[in-house]
Amino acid sequence: MNFHDGSITETTDIDKLLRHIFVKSFELLRSKSIVARDPNGGVGDLTPLFLADGASIDGYDILGLEYVESPMSVVGIDSSIVVMGESSDGFLFGLKGVIVSEYMENYEVHKIGPIPIFFNEAFISEVSKIAGVGPLYFHLRNYTDISLAKRVLISFFEYLLIRFANRMFMDSIIVLDGSLSMLRLYSSVATRVLLRNLSLNNNSLVGISKKTKLARKYPWLFSLVVRSPYPCVVKIPKMGSLGGAPYTVYVGVFRLGGVPMRVDLARFSNGSEVDVLNYIYSSSHTSSGYLEVLKEAHILSKISRGEVIGLKQYVEAEFGINFIESFSLRDVLFGAFNSGLGGGNENL
Repeated sequence: MNFHDGSITETTDIDKLLRHIFVKSFELLRSKSIVARDPNGGVGDLTPLFLADGASIDGYDILGLEYVESPMSVVGIDSSIVVMGESSDGFLFGLKGVIVSEYMENYEVHKIGPIPIFFNEAFISEVSKIAGVGPLYFHLRNYTDISLAKRVLISFFEYLLIRFANRMFMDSIIVLDGSLSMLRLYSSVATRVLLRNLSLNNNSLVGISKKTKLARKYPWLFSLVVRSPYPCVVKIPKMGSLGGAPYTVYVGVFRLGGVPMRVDLARFSNGSEVDVLNYIYSSSHTSSGYLEVLKEAHILSKISRGEVIGLKQYVEAEFGINFIESFSLRDVLFGAFNSGLGGGNENL
């Protein structure tokens, strides 16, 4: 760009190049429908299109859901994580988990945390003893990547919450907010032991995802369940396994006009997938079809500012930690001009 008398002018060569690229790309866009997005939103945001024009649905069976008097309680699990600080050899996180059960419209709530966790090599060593030396261990070794550390730590925390729920409840459907693919992080032995213990207590494990990349991979299936005249699910073939014990993946809606969701069912020898799906359908839902136990667990698991302050005061008093205030590098560099949508590559 050239600066003259306070004005800014585009260089013509770049302008011509961009215009050429724009024209080519917009030719591909011609006559298409575009879904408006929140510039700060993610790719998993709700899409009203479910583009399915010309797609074949042959070979996919629709399973209509039926209301039944469920003999099982439904147990929802959710958790949250906040970054509280970092040192030269790790990160300090705050974790909070909630387990909410419902039986005959009676609710029971169990809260775990908030608790502080120092994510470093010593912590990784302890986790490997619990979850086994599987893919998780190799992910954990890269503890300098804060984004990866958050994902892995929350997965491990929810793994523990599933174990706690299995000790507290029998003859129940334990529902995790998210897919069951997170269990692939652990060793096959640890996963098989978890699934076996669930089966011994006659508990089923289900994962329900509000946002899923499957909506892009199988748009015609999402279109199918959304347009269905009744609540239903459709099985996605050949999807995943948990430590040698397979799980089934469905997409479906639990209320007419509701939000389509991914539903993962871990398979056990003592339980019908159809029965489990009907029990979930027959439990309490929001108007969107989302389970009430997951909604309550999500709300109650949020870590408040007051709880973060309390955690900081606790680790300061208990361990003599000195918190040093930090500032946004972008705020330092750009001041009041550090605003607007879209940013550069933070990793450069």
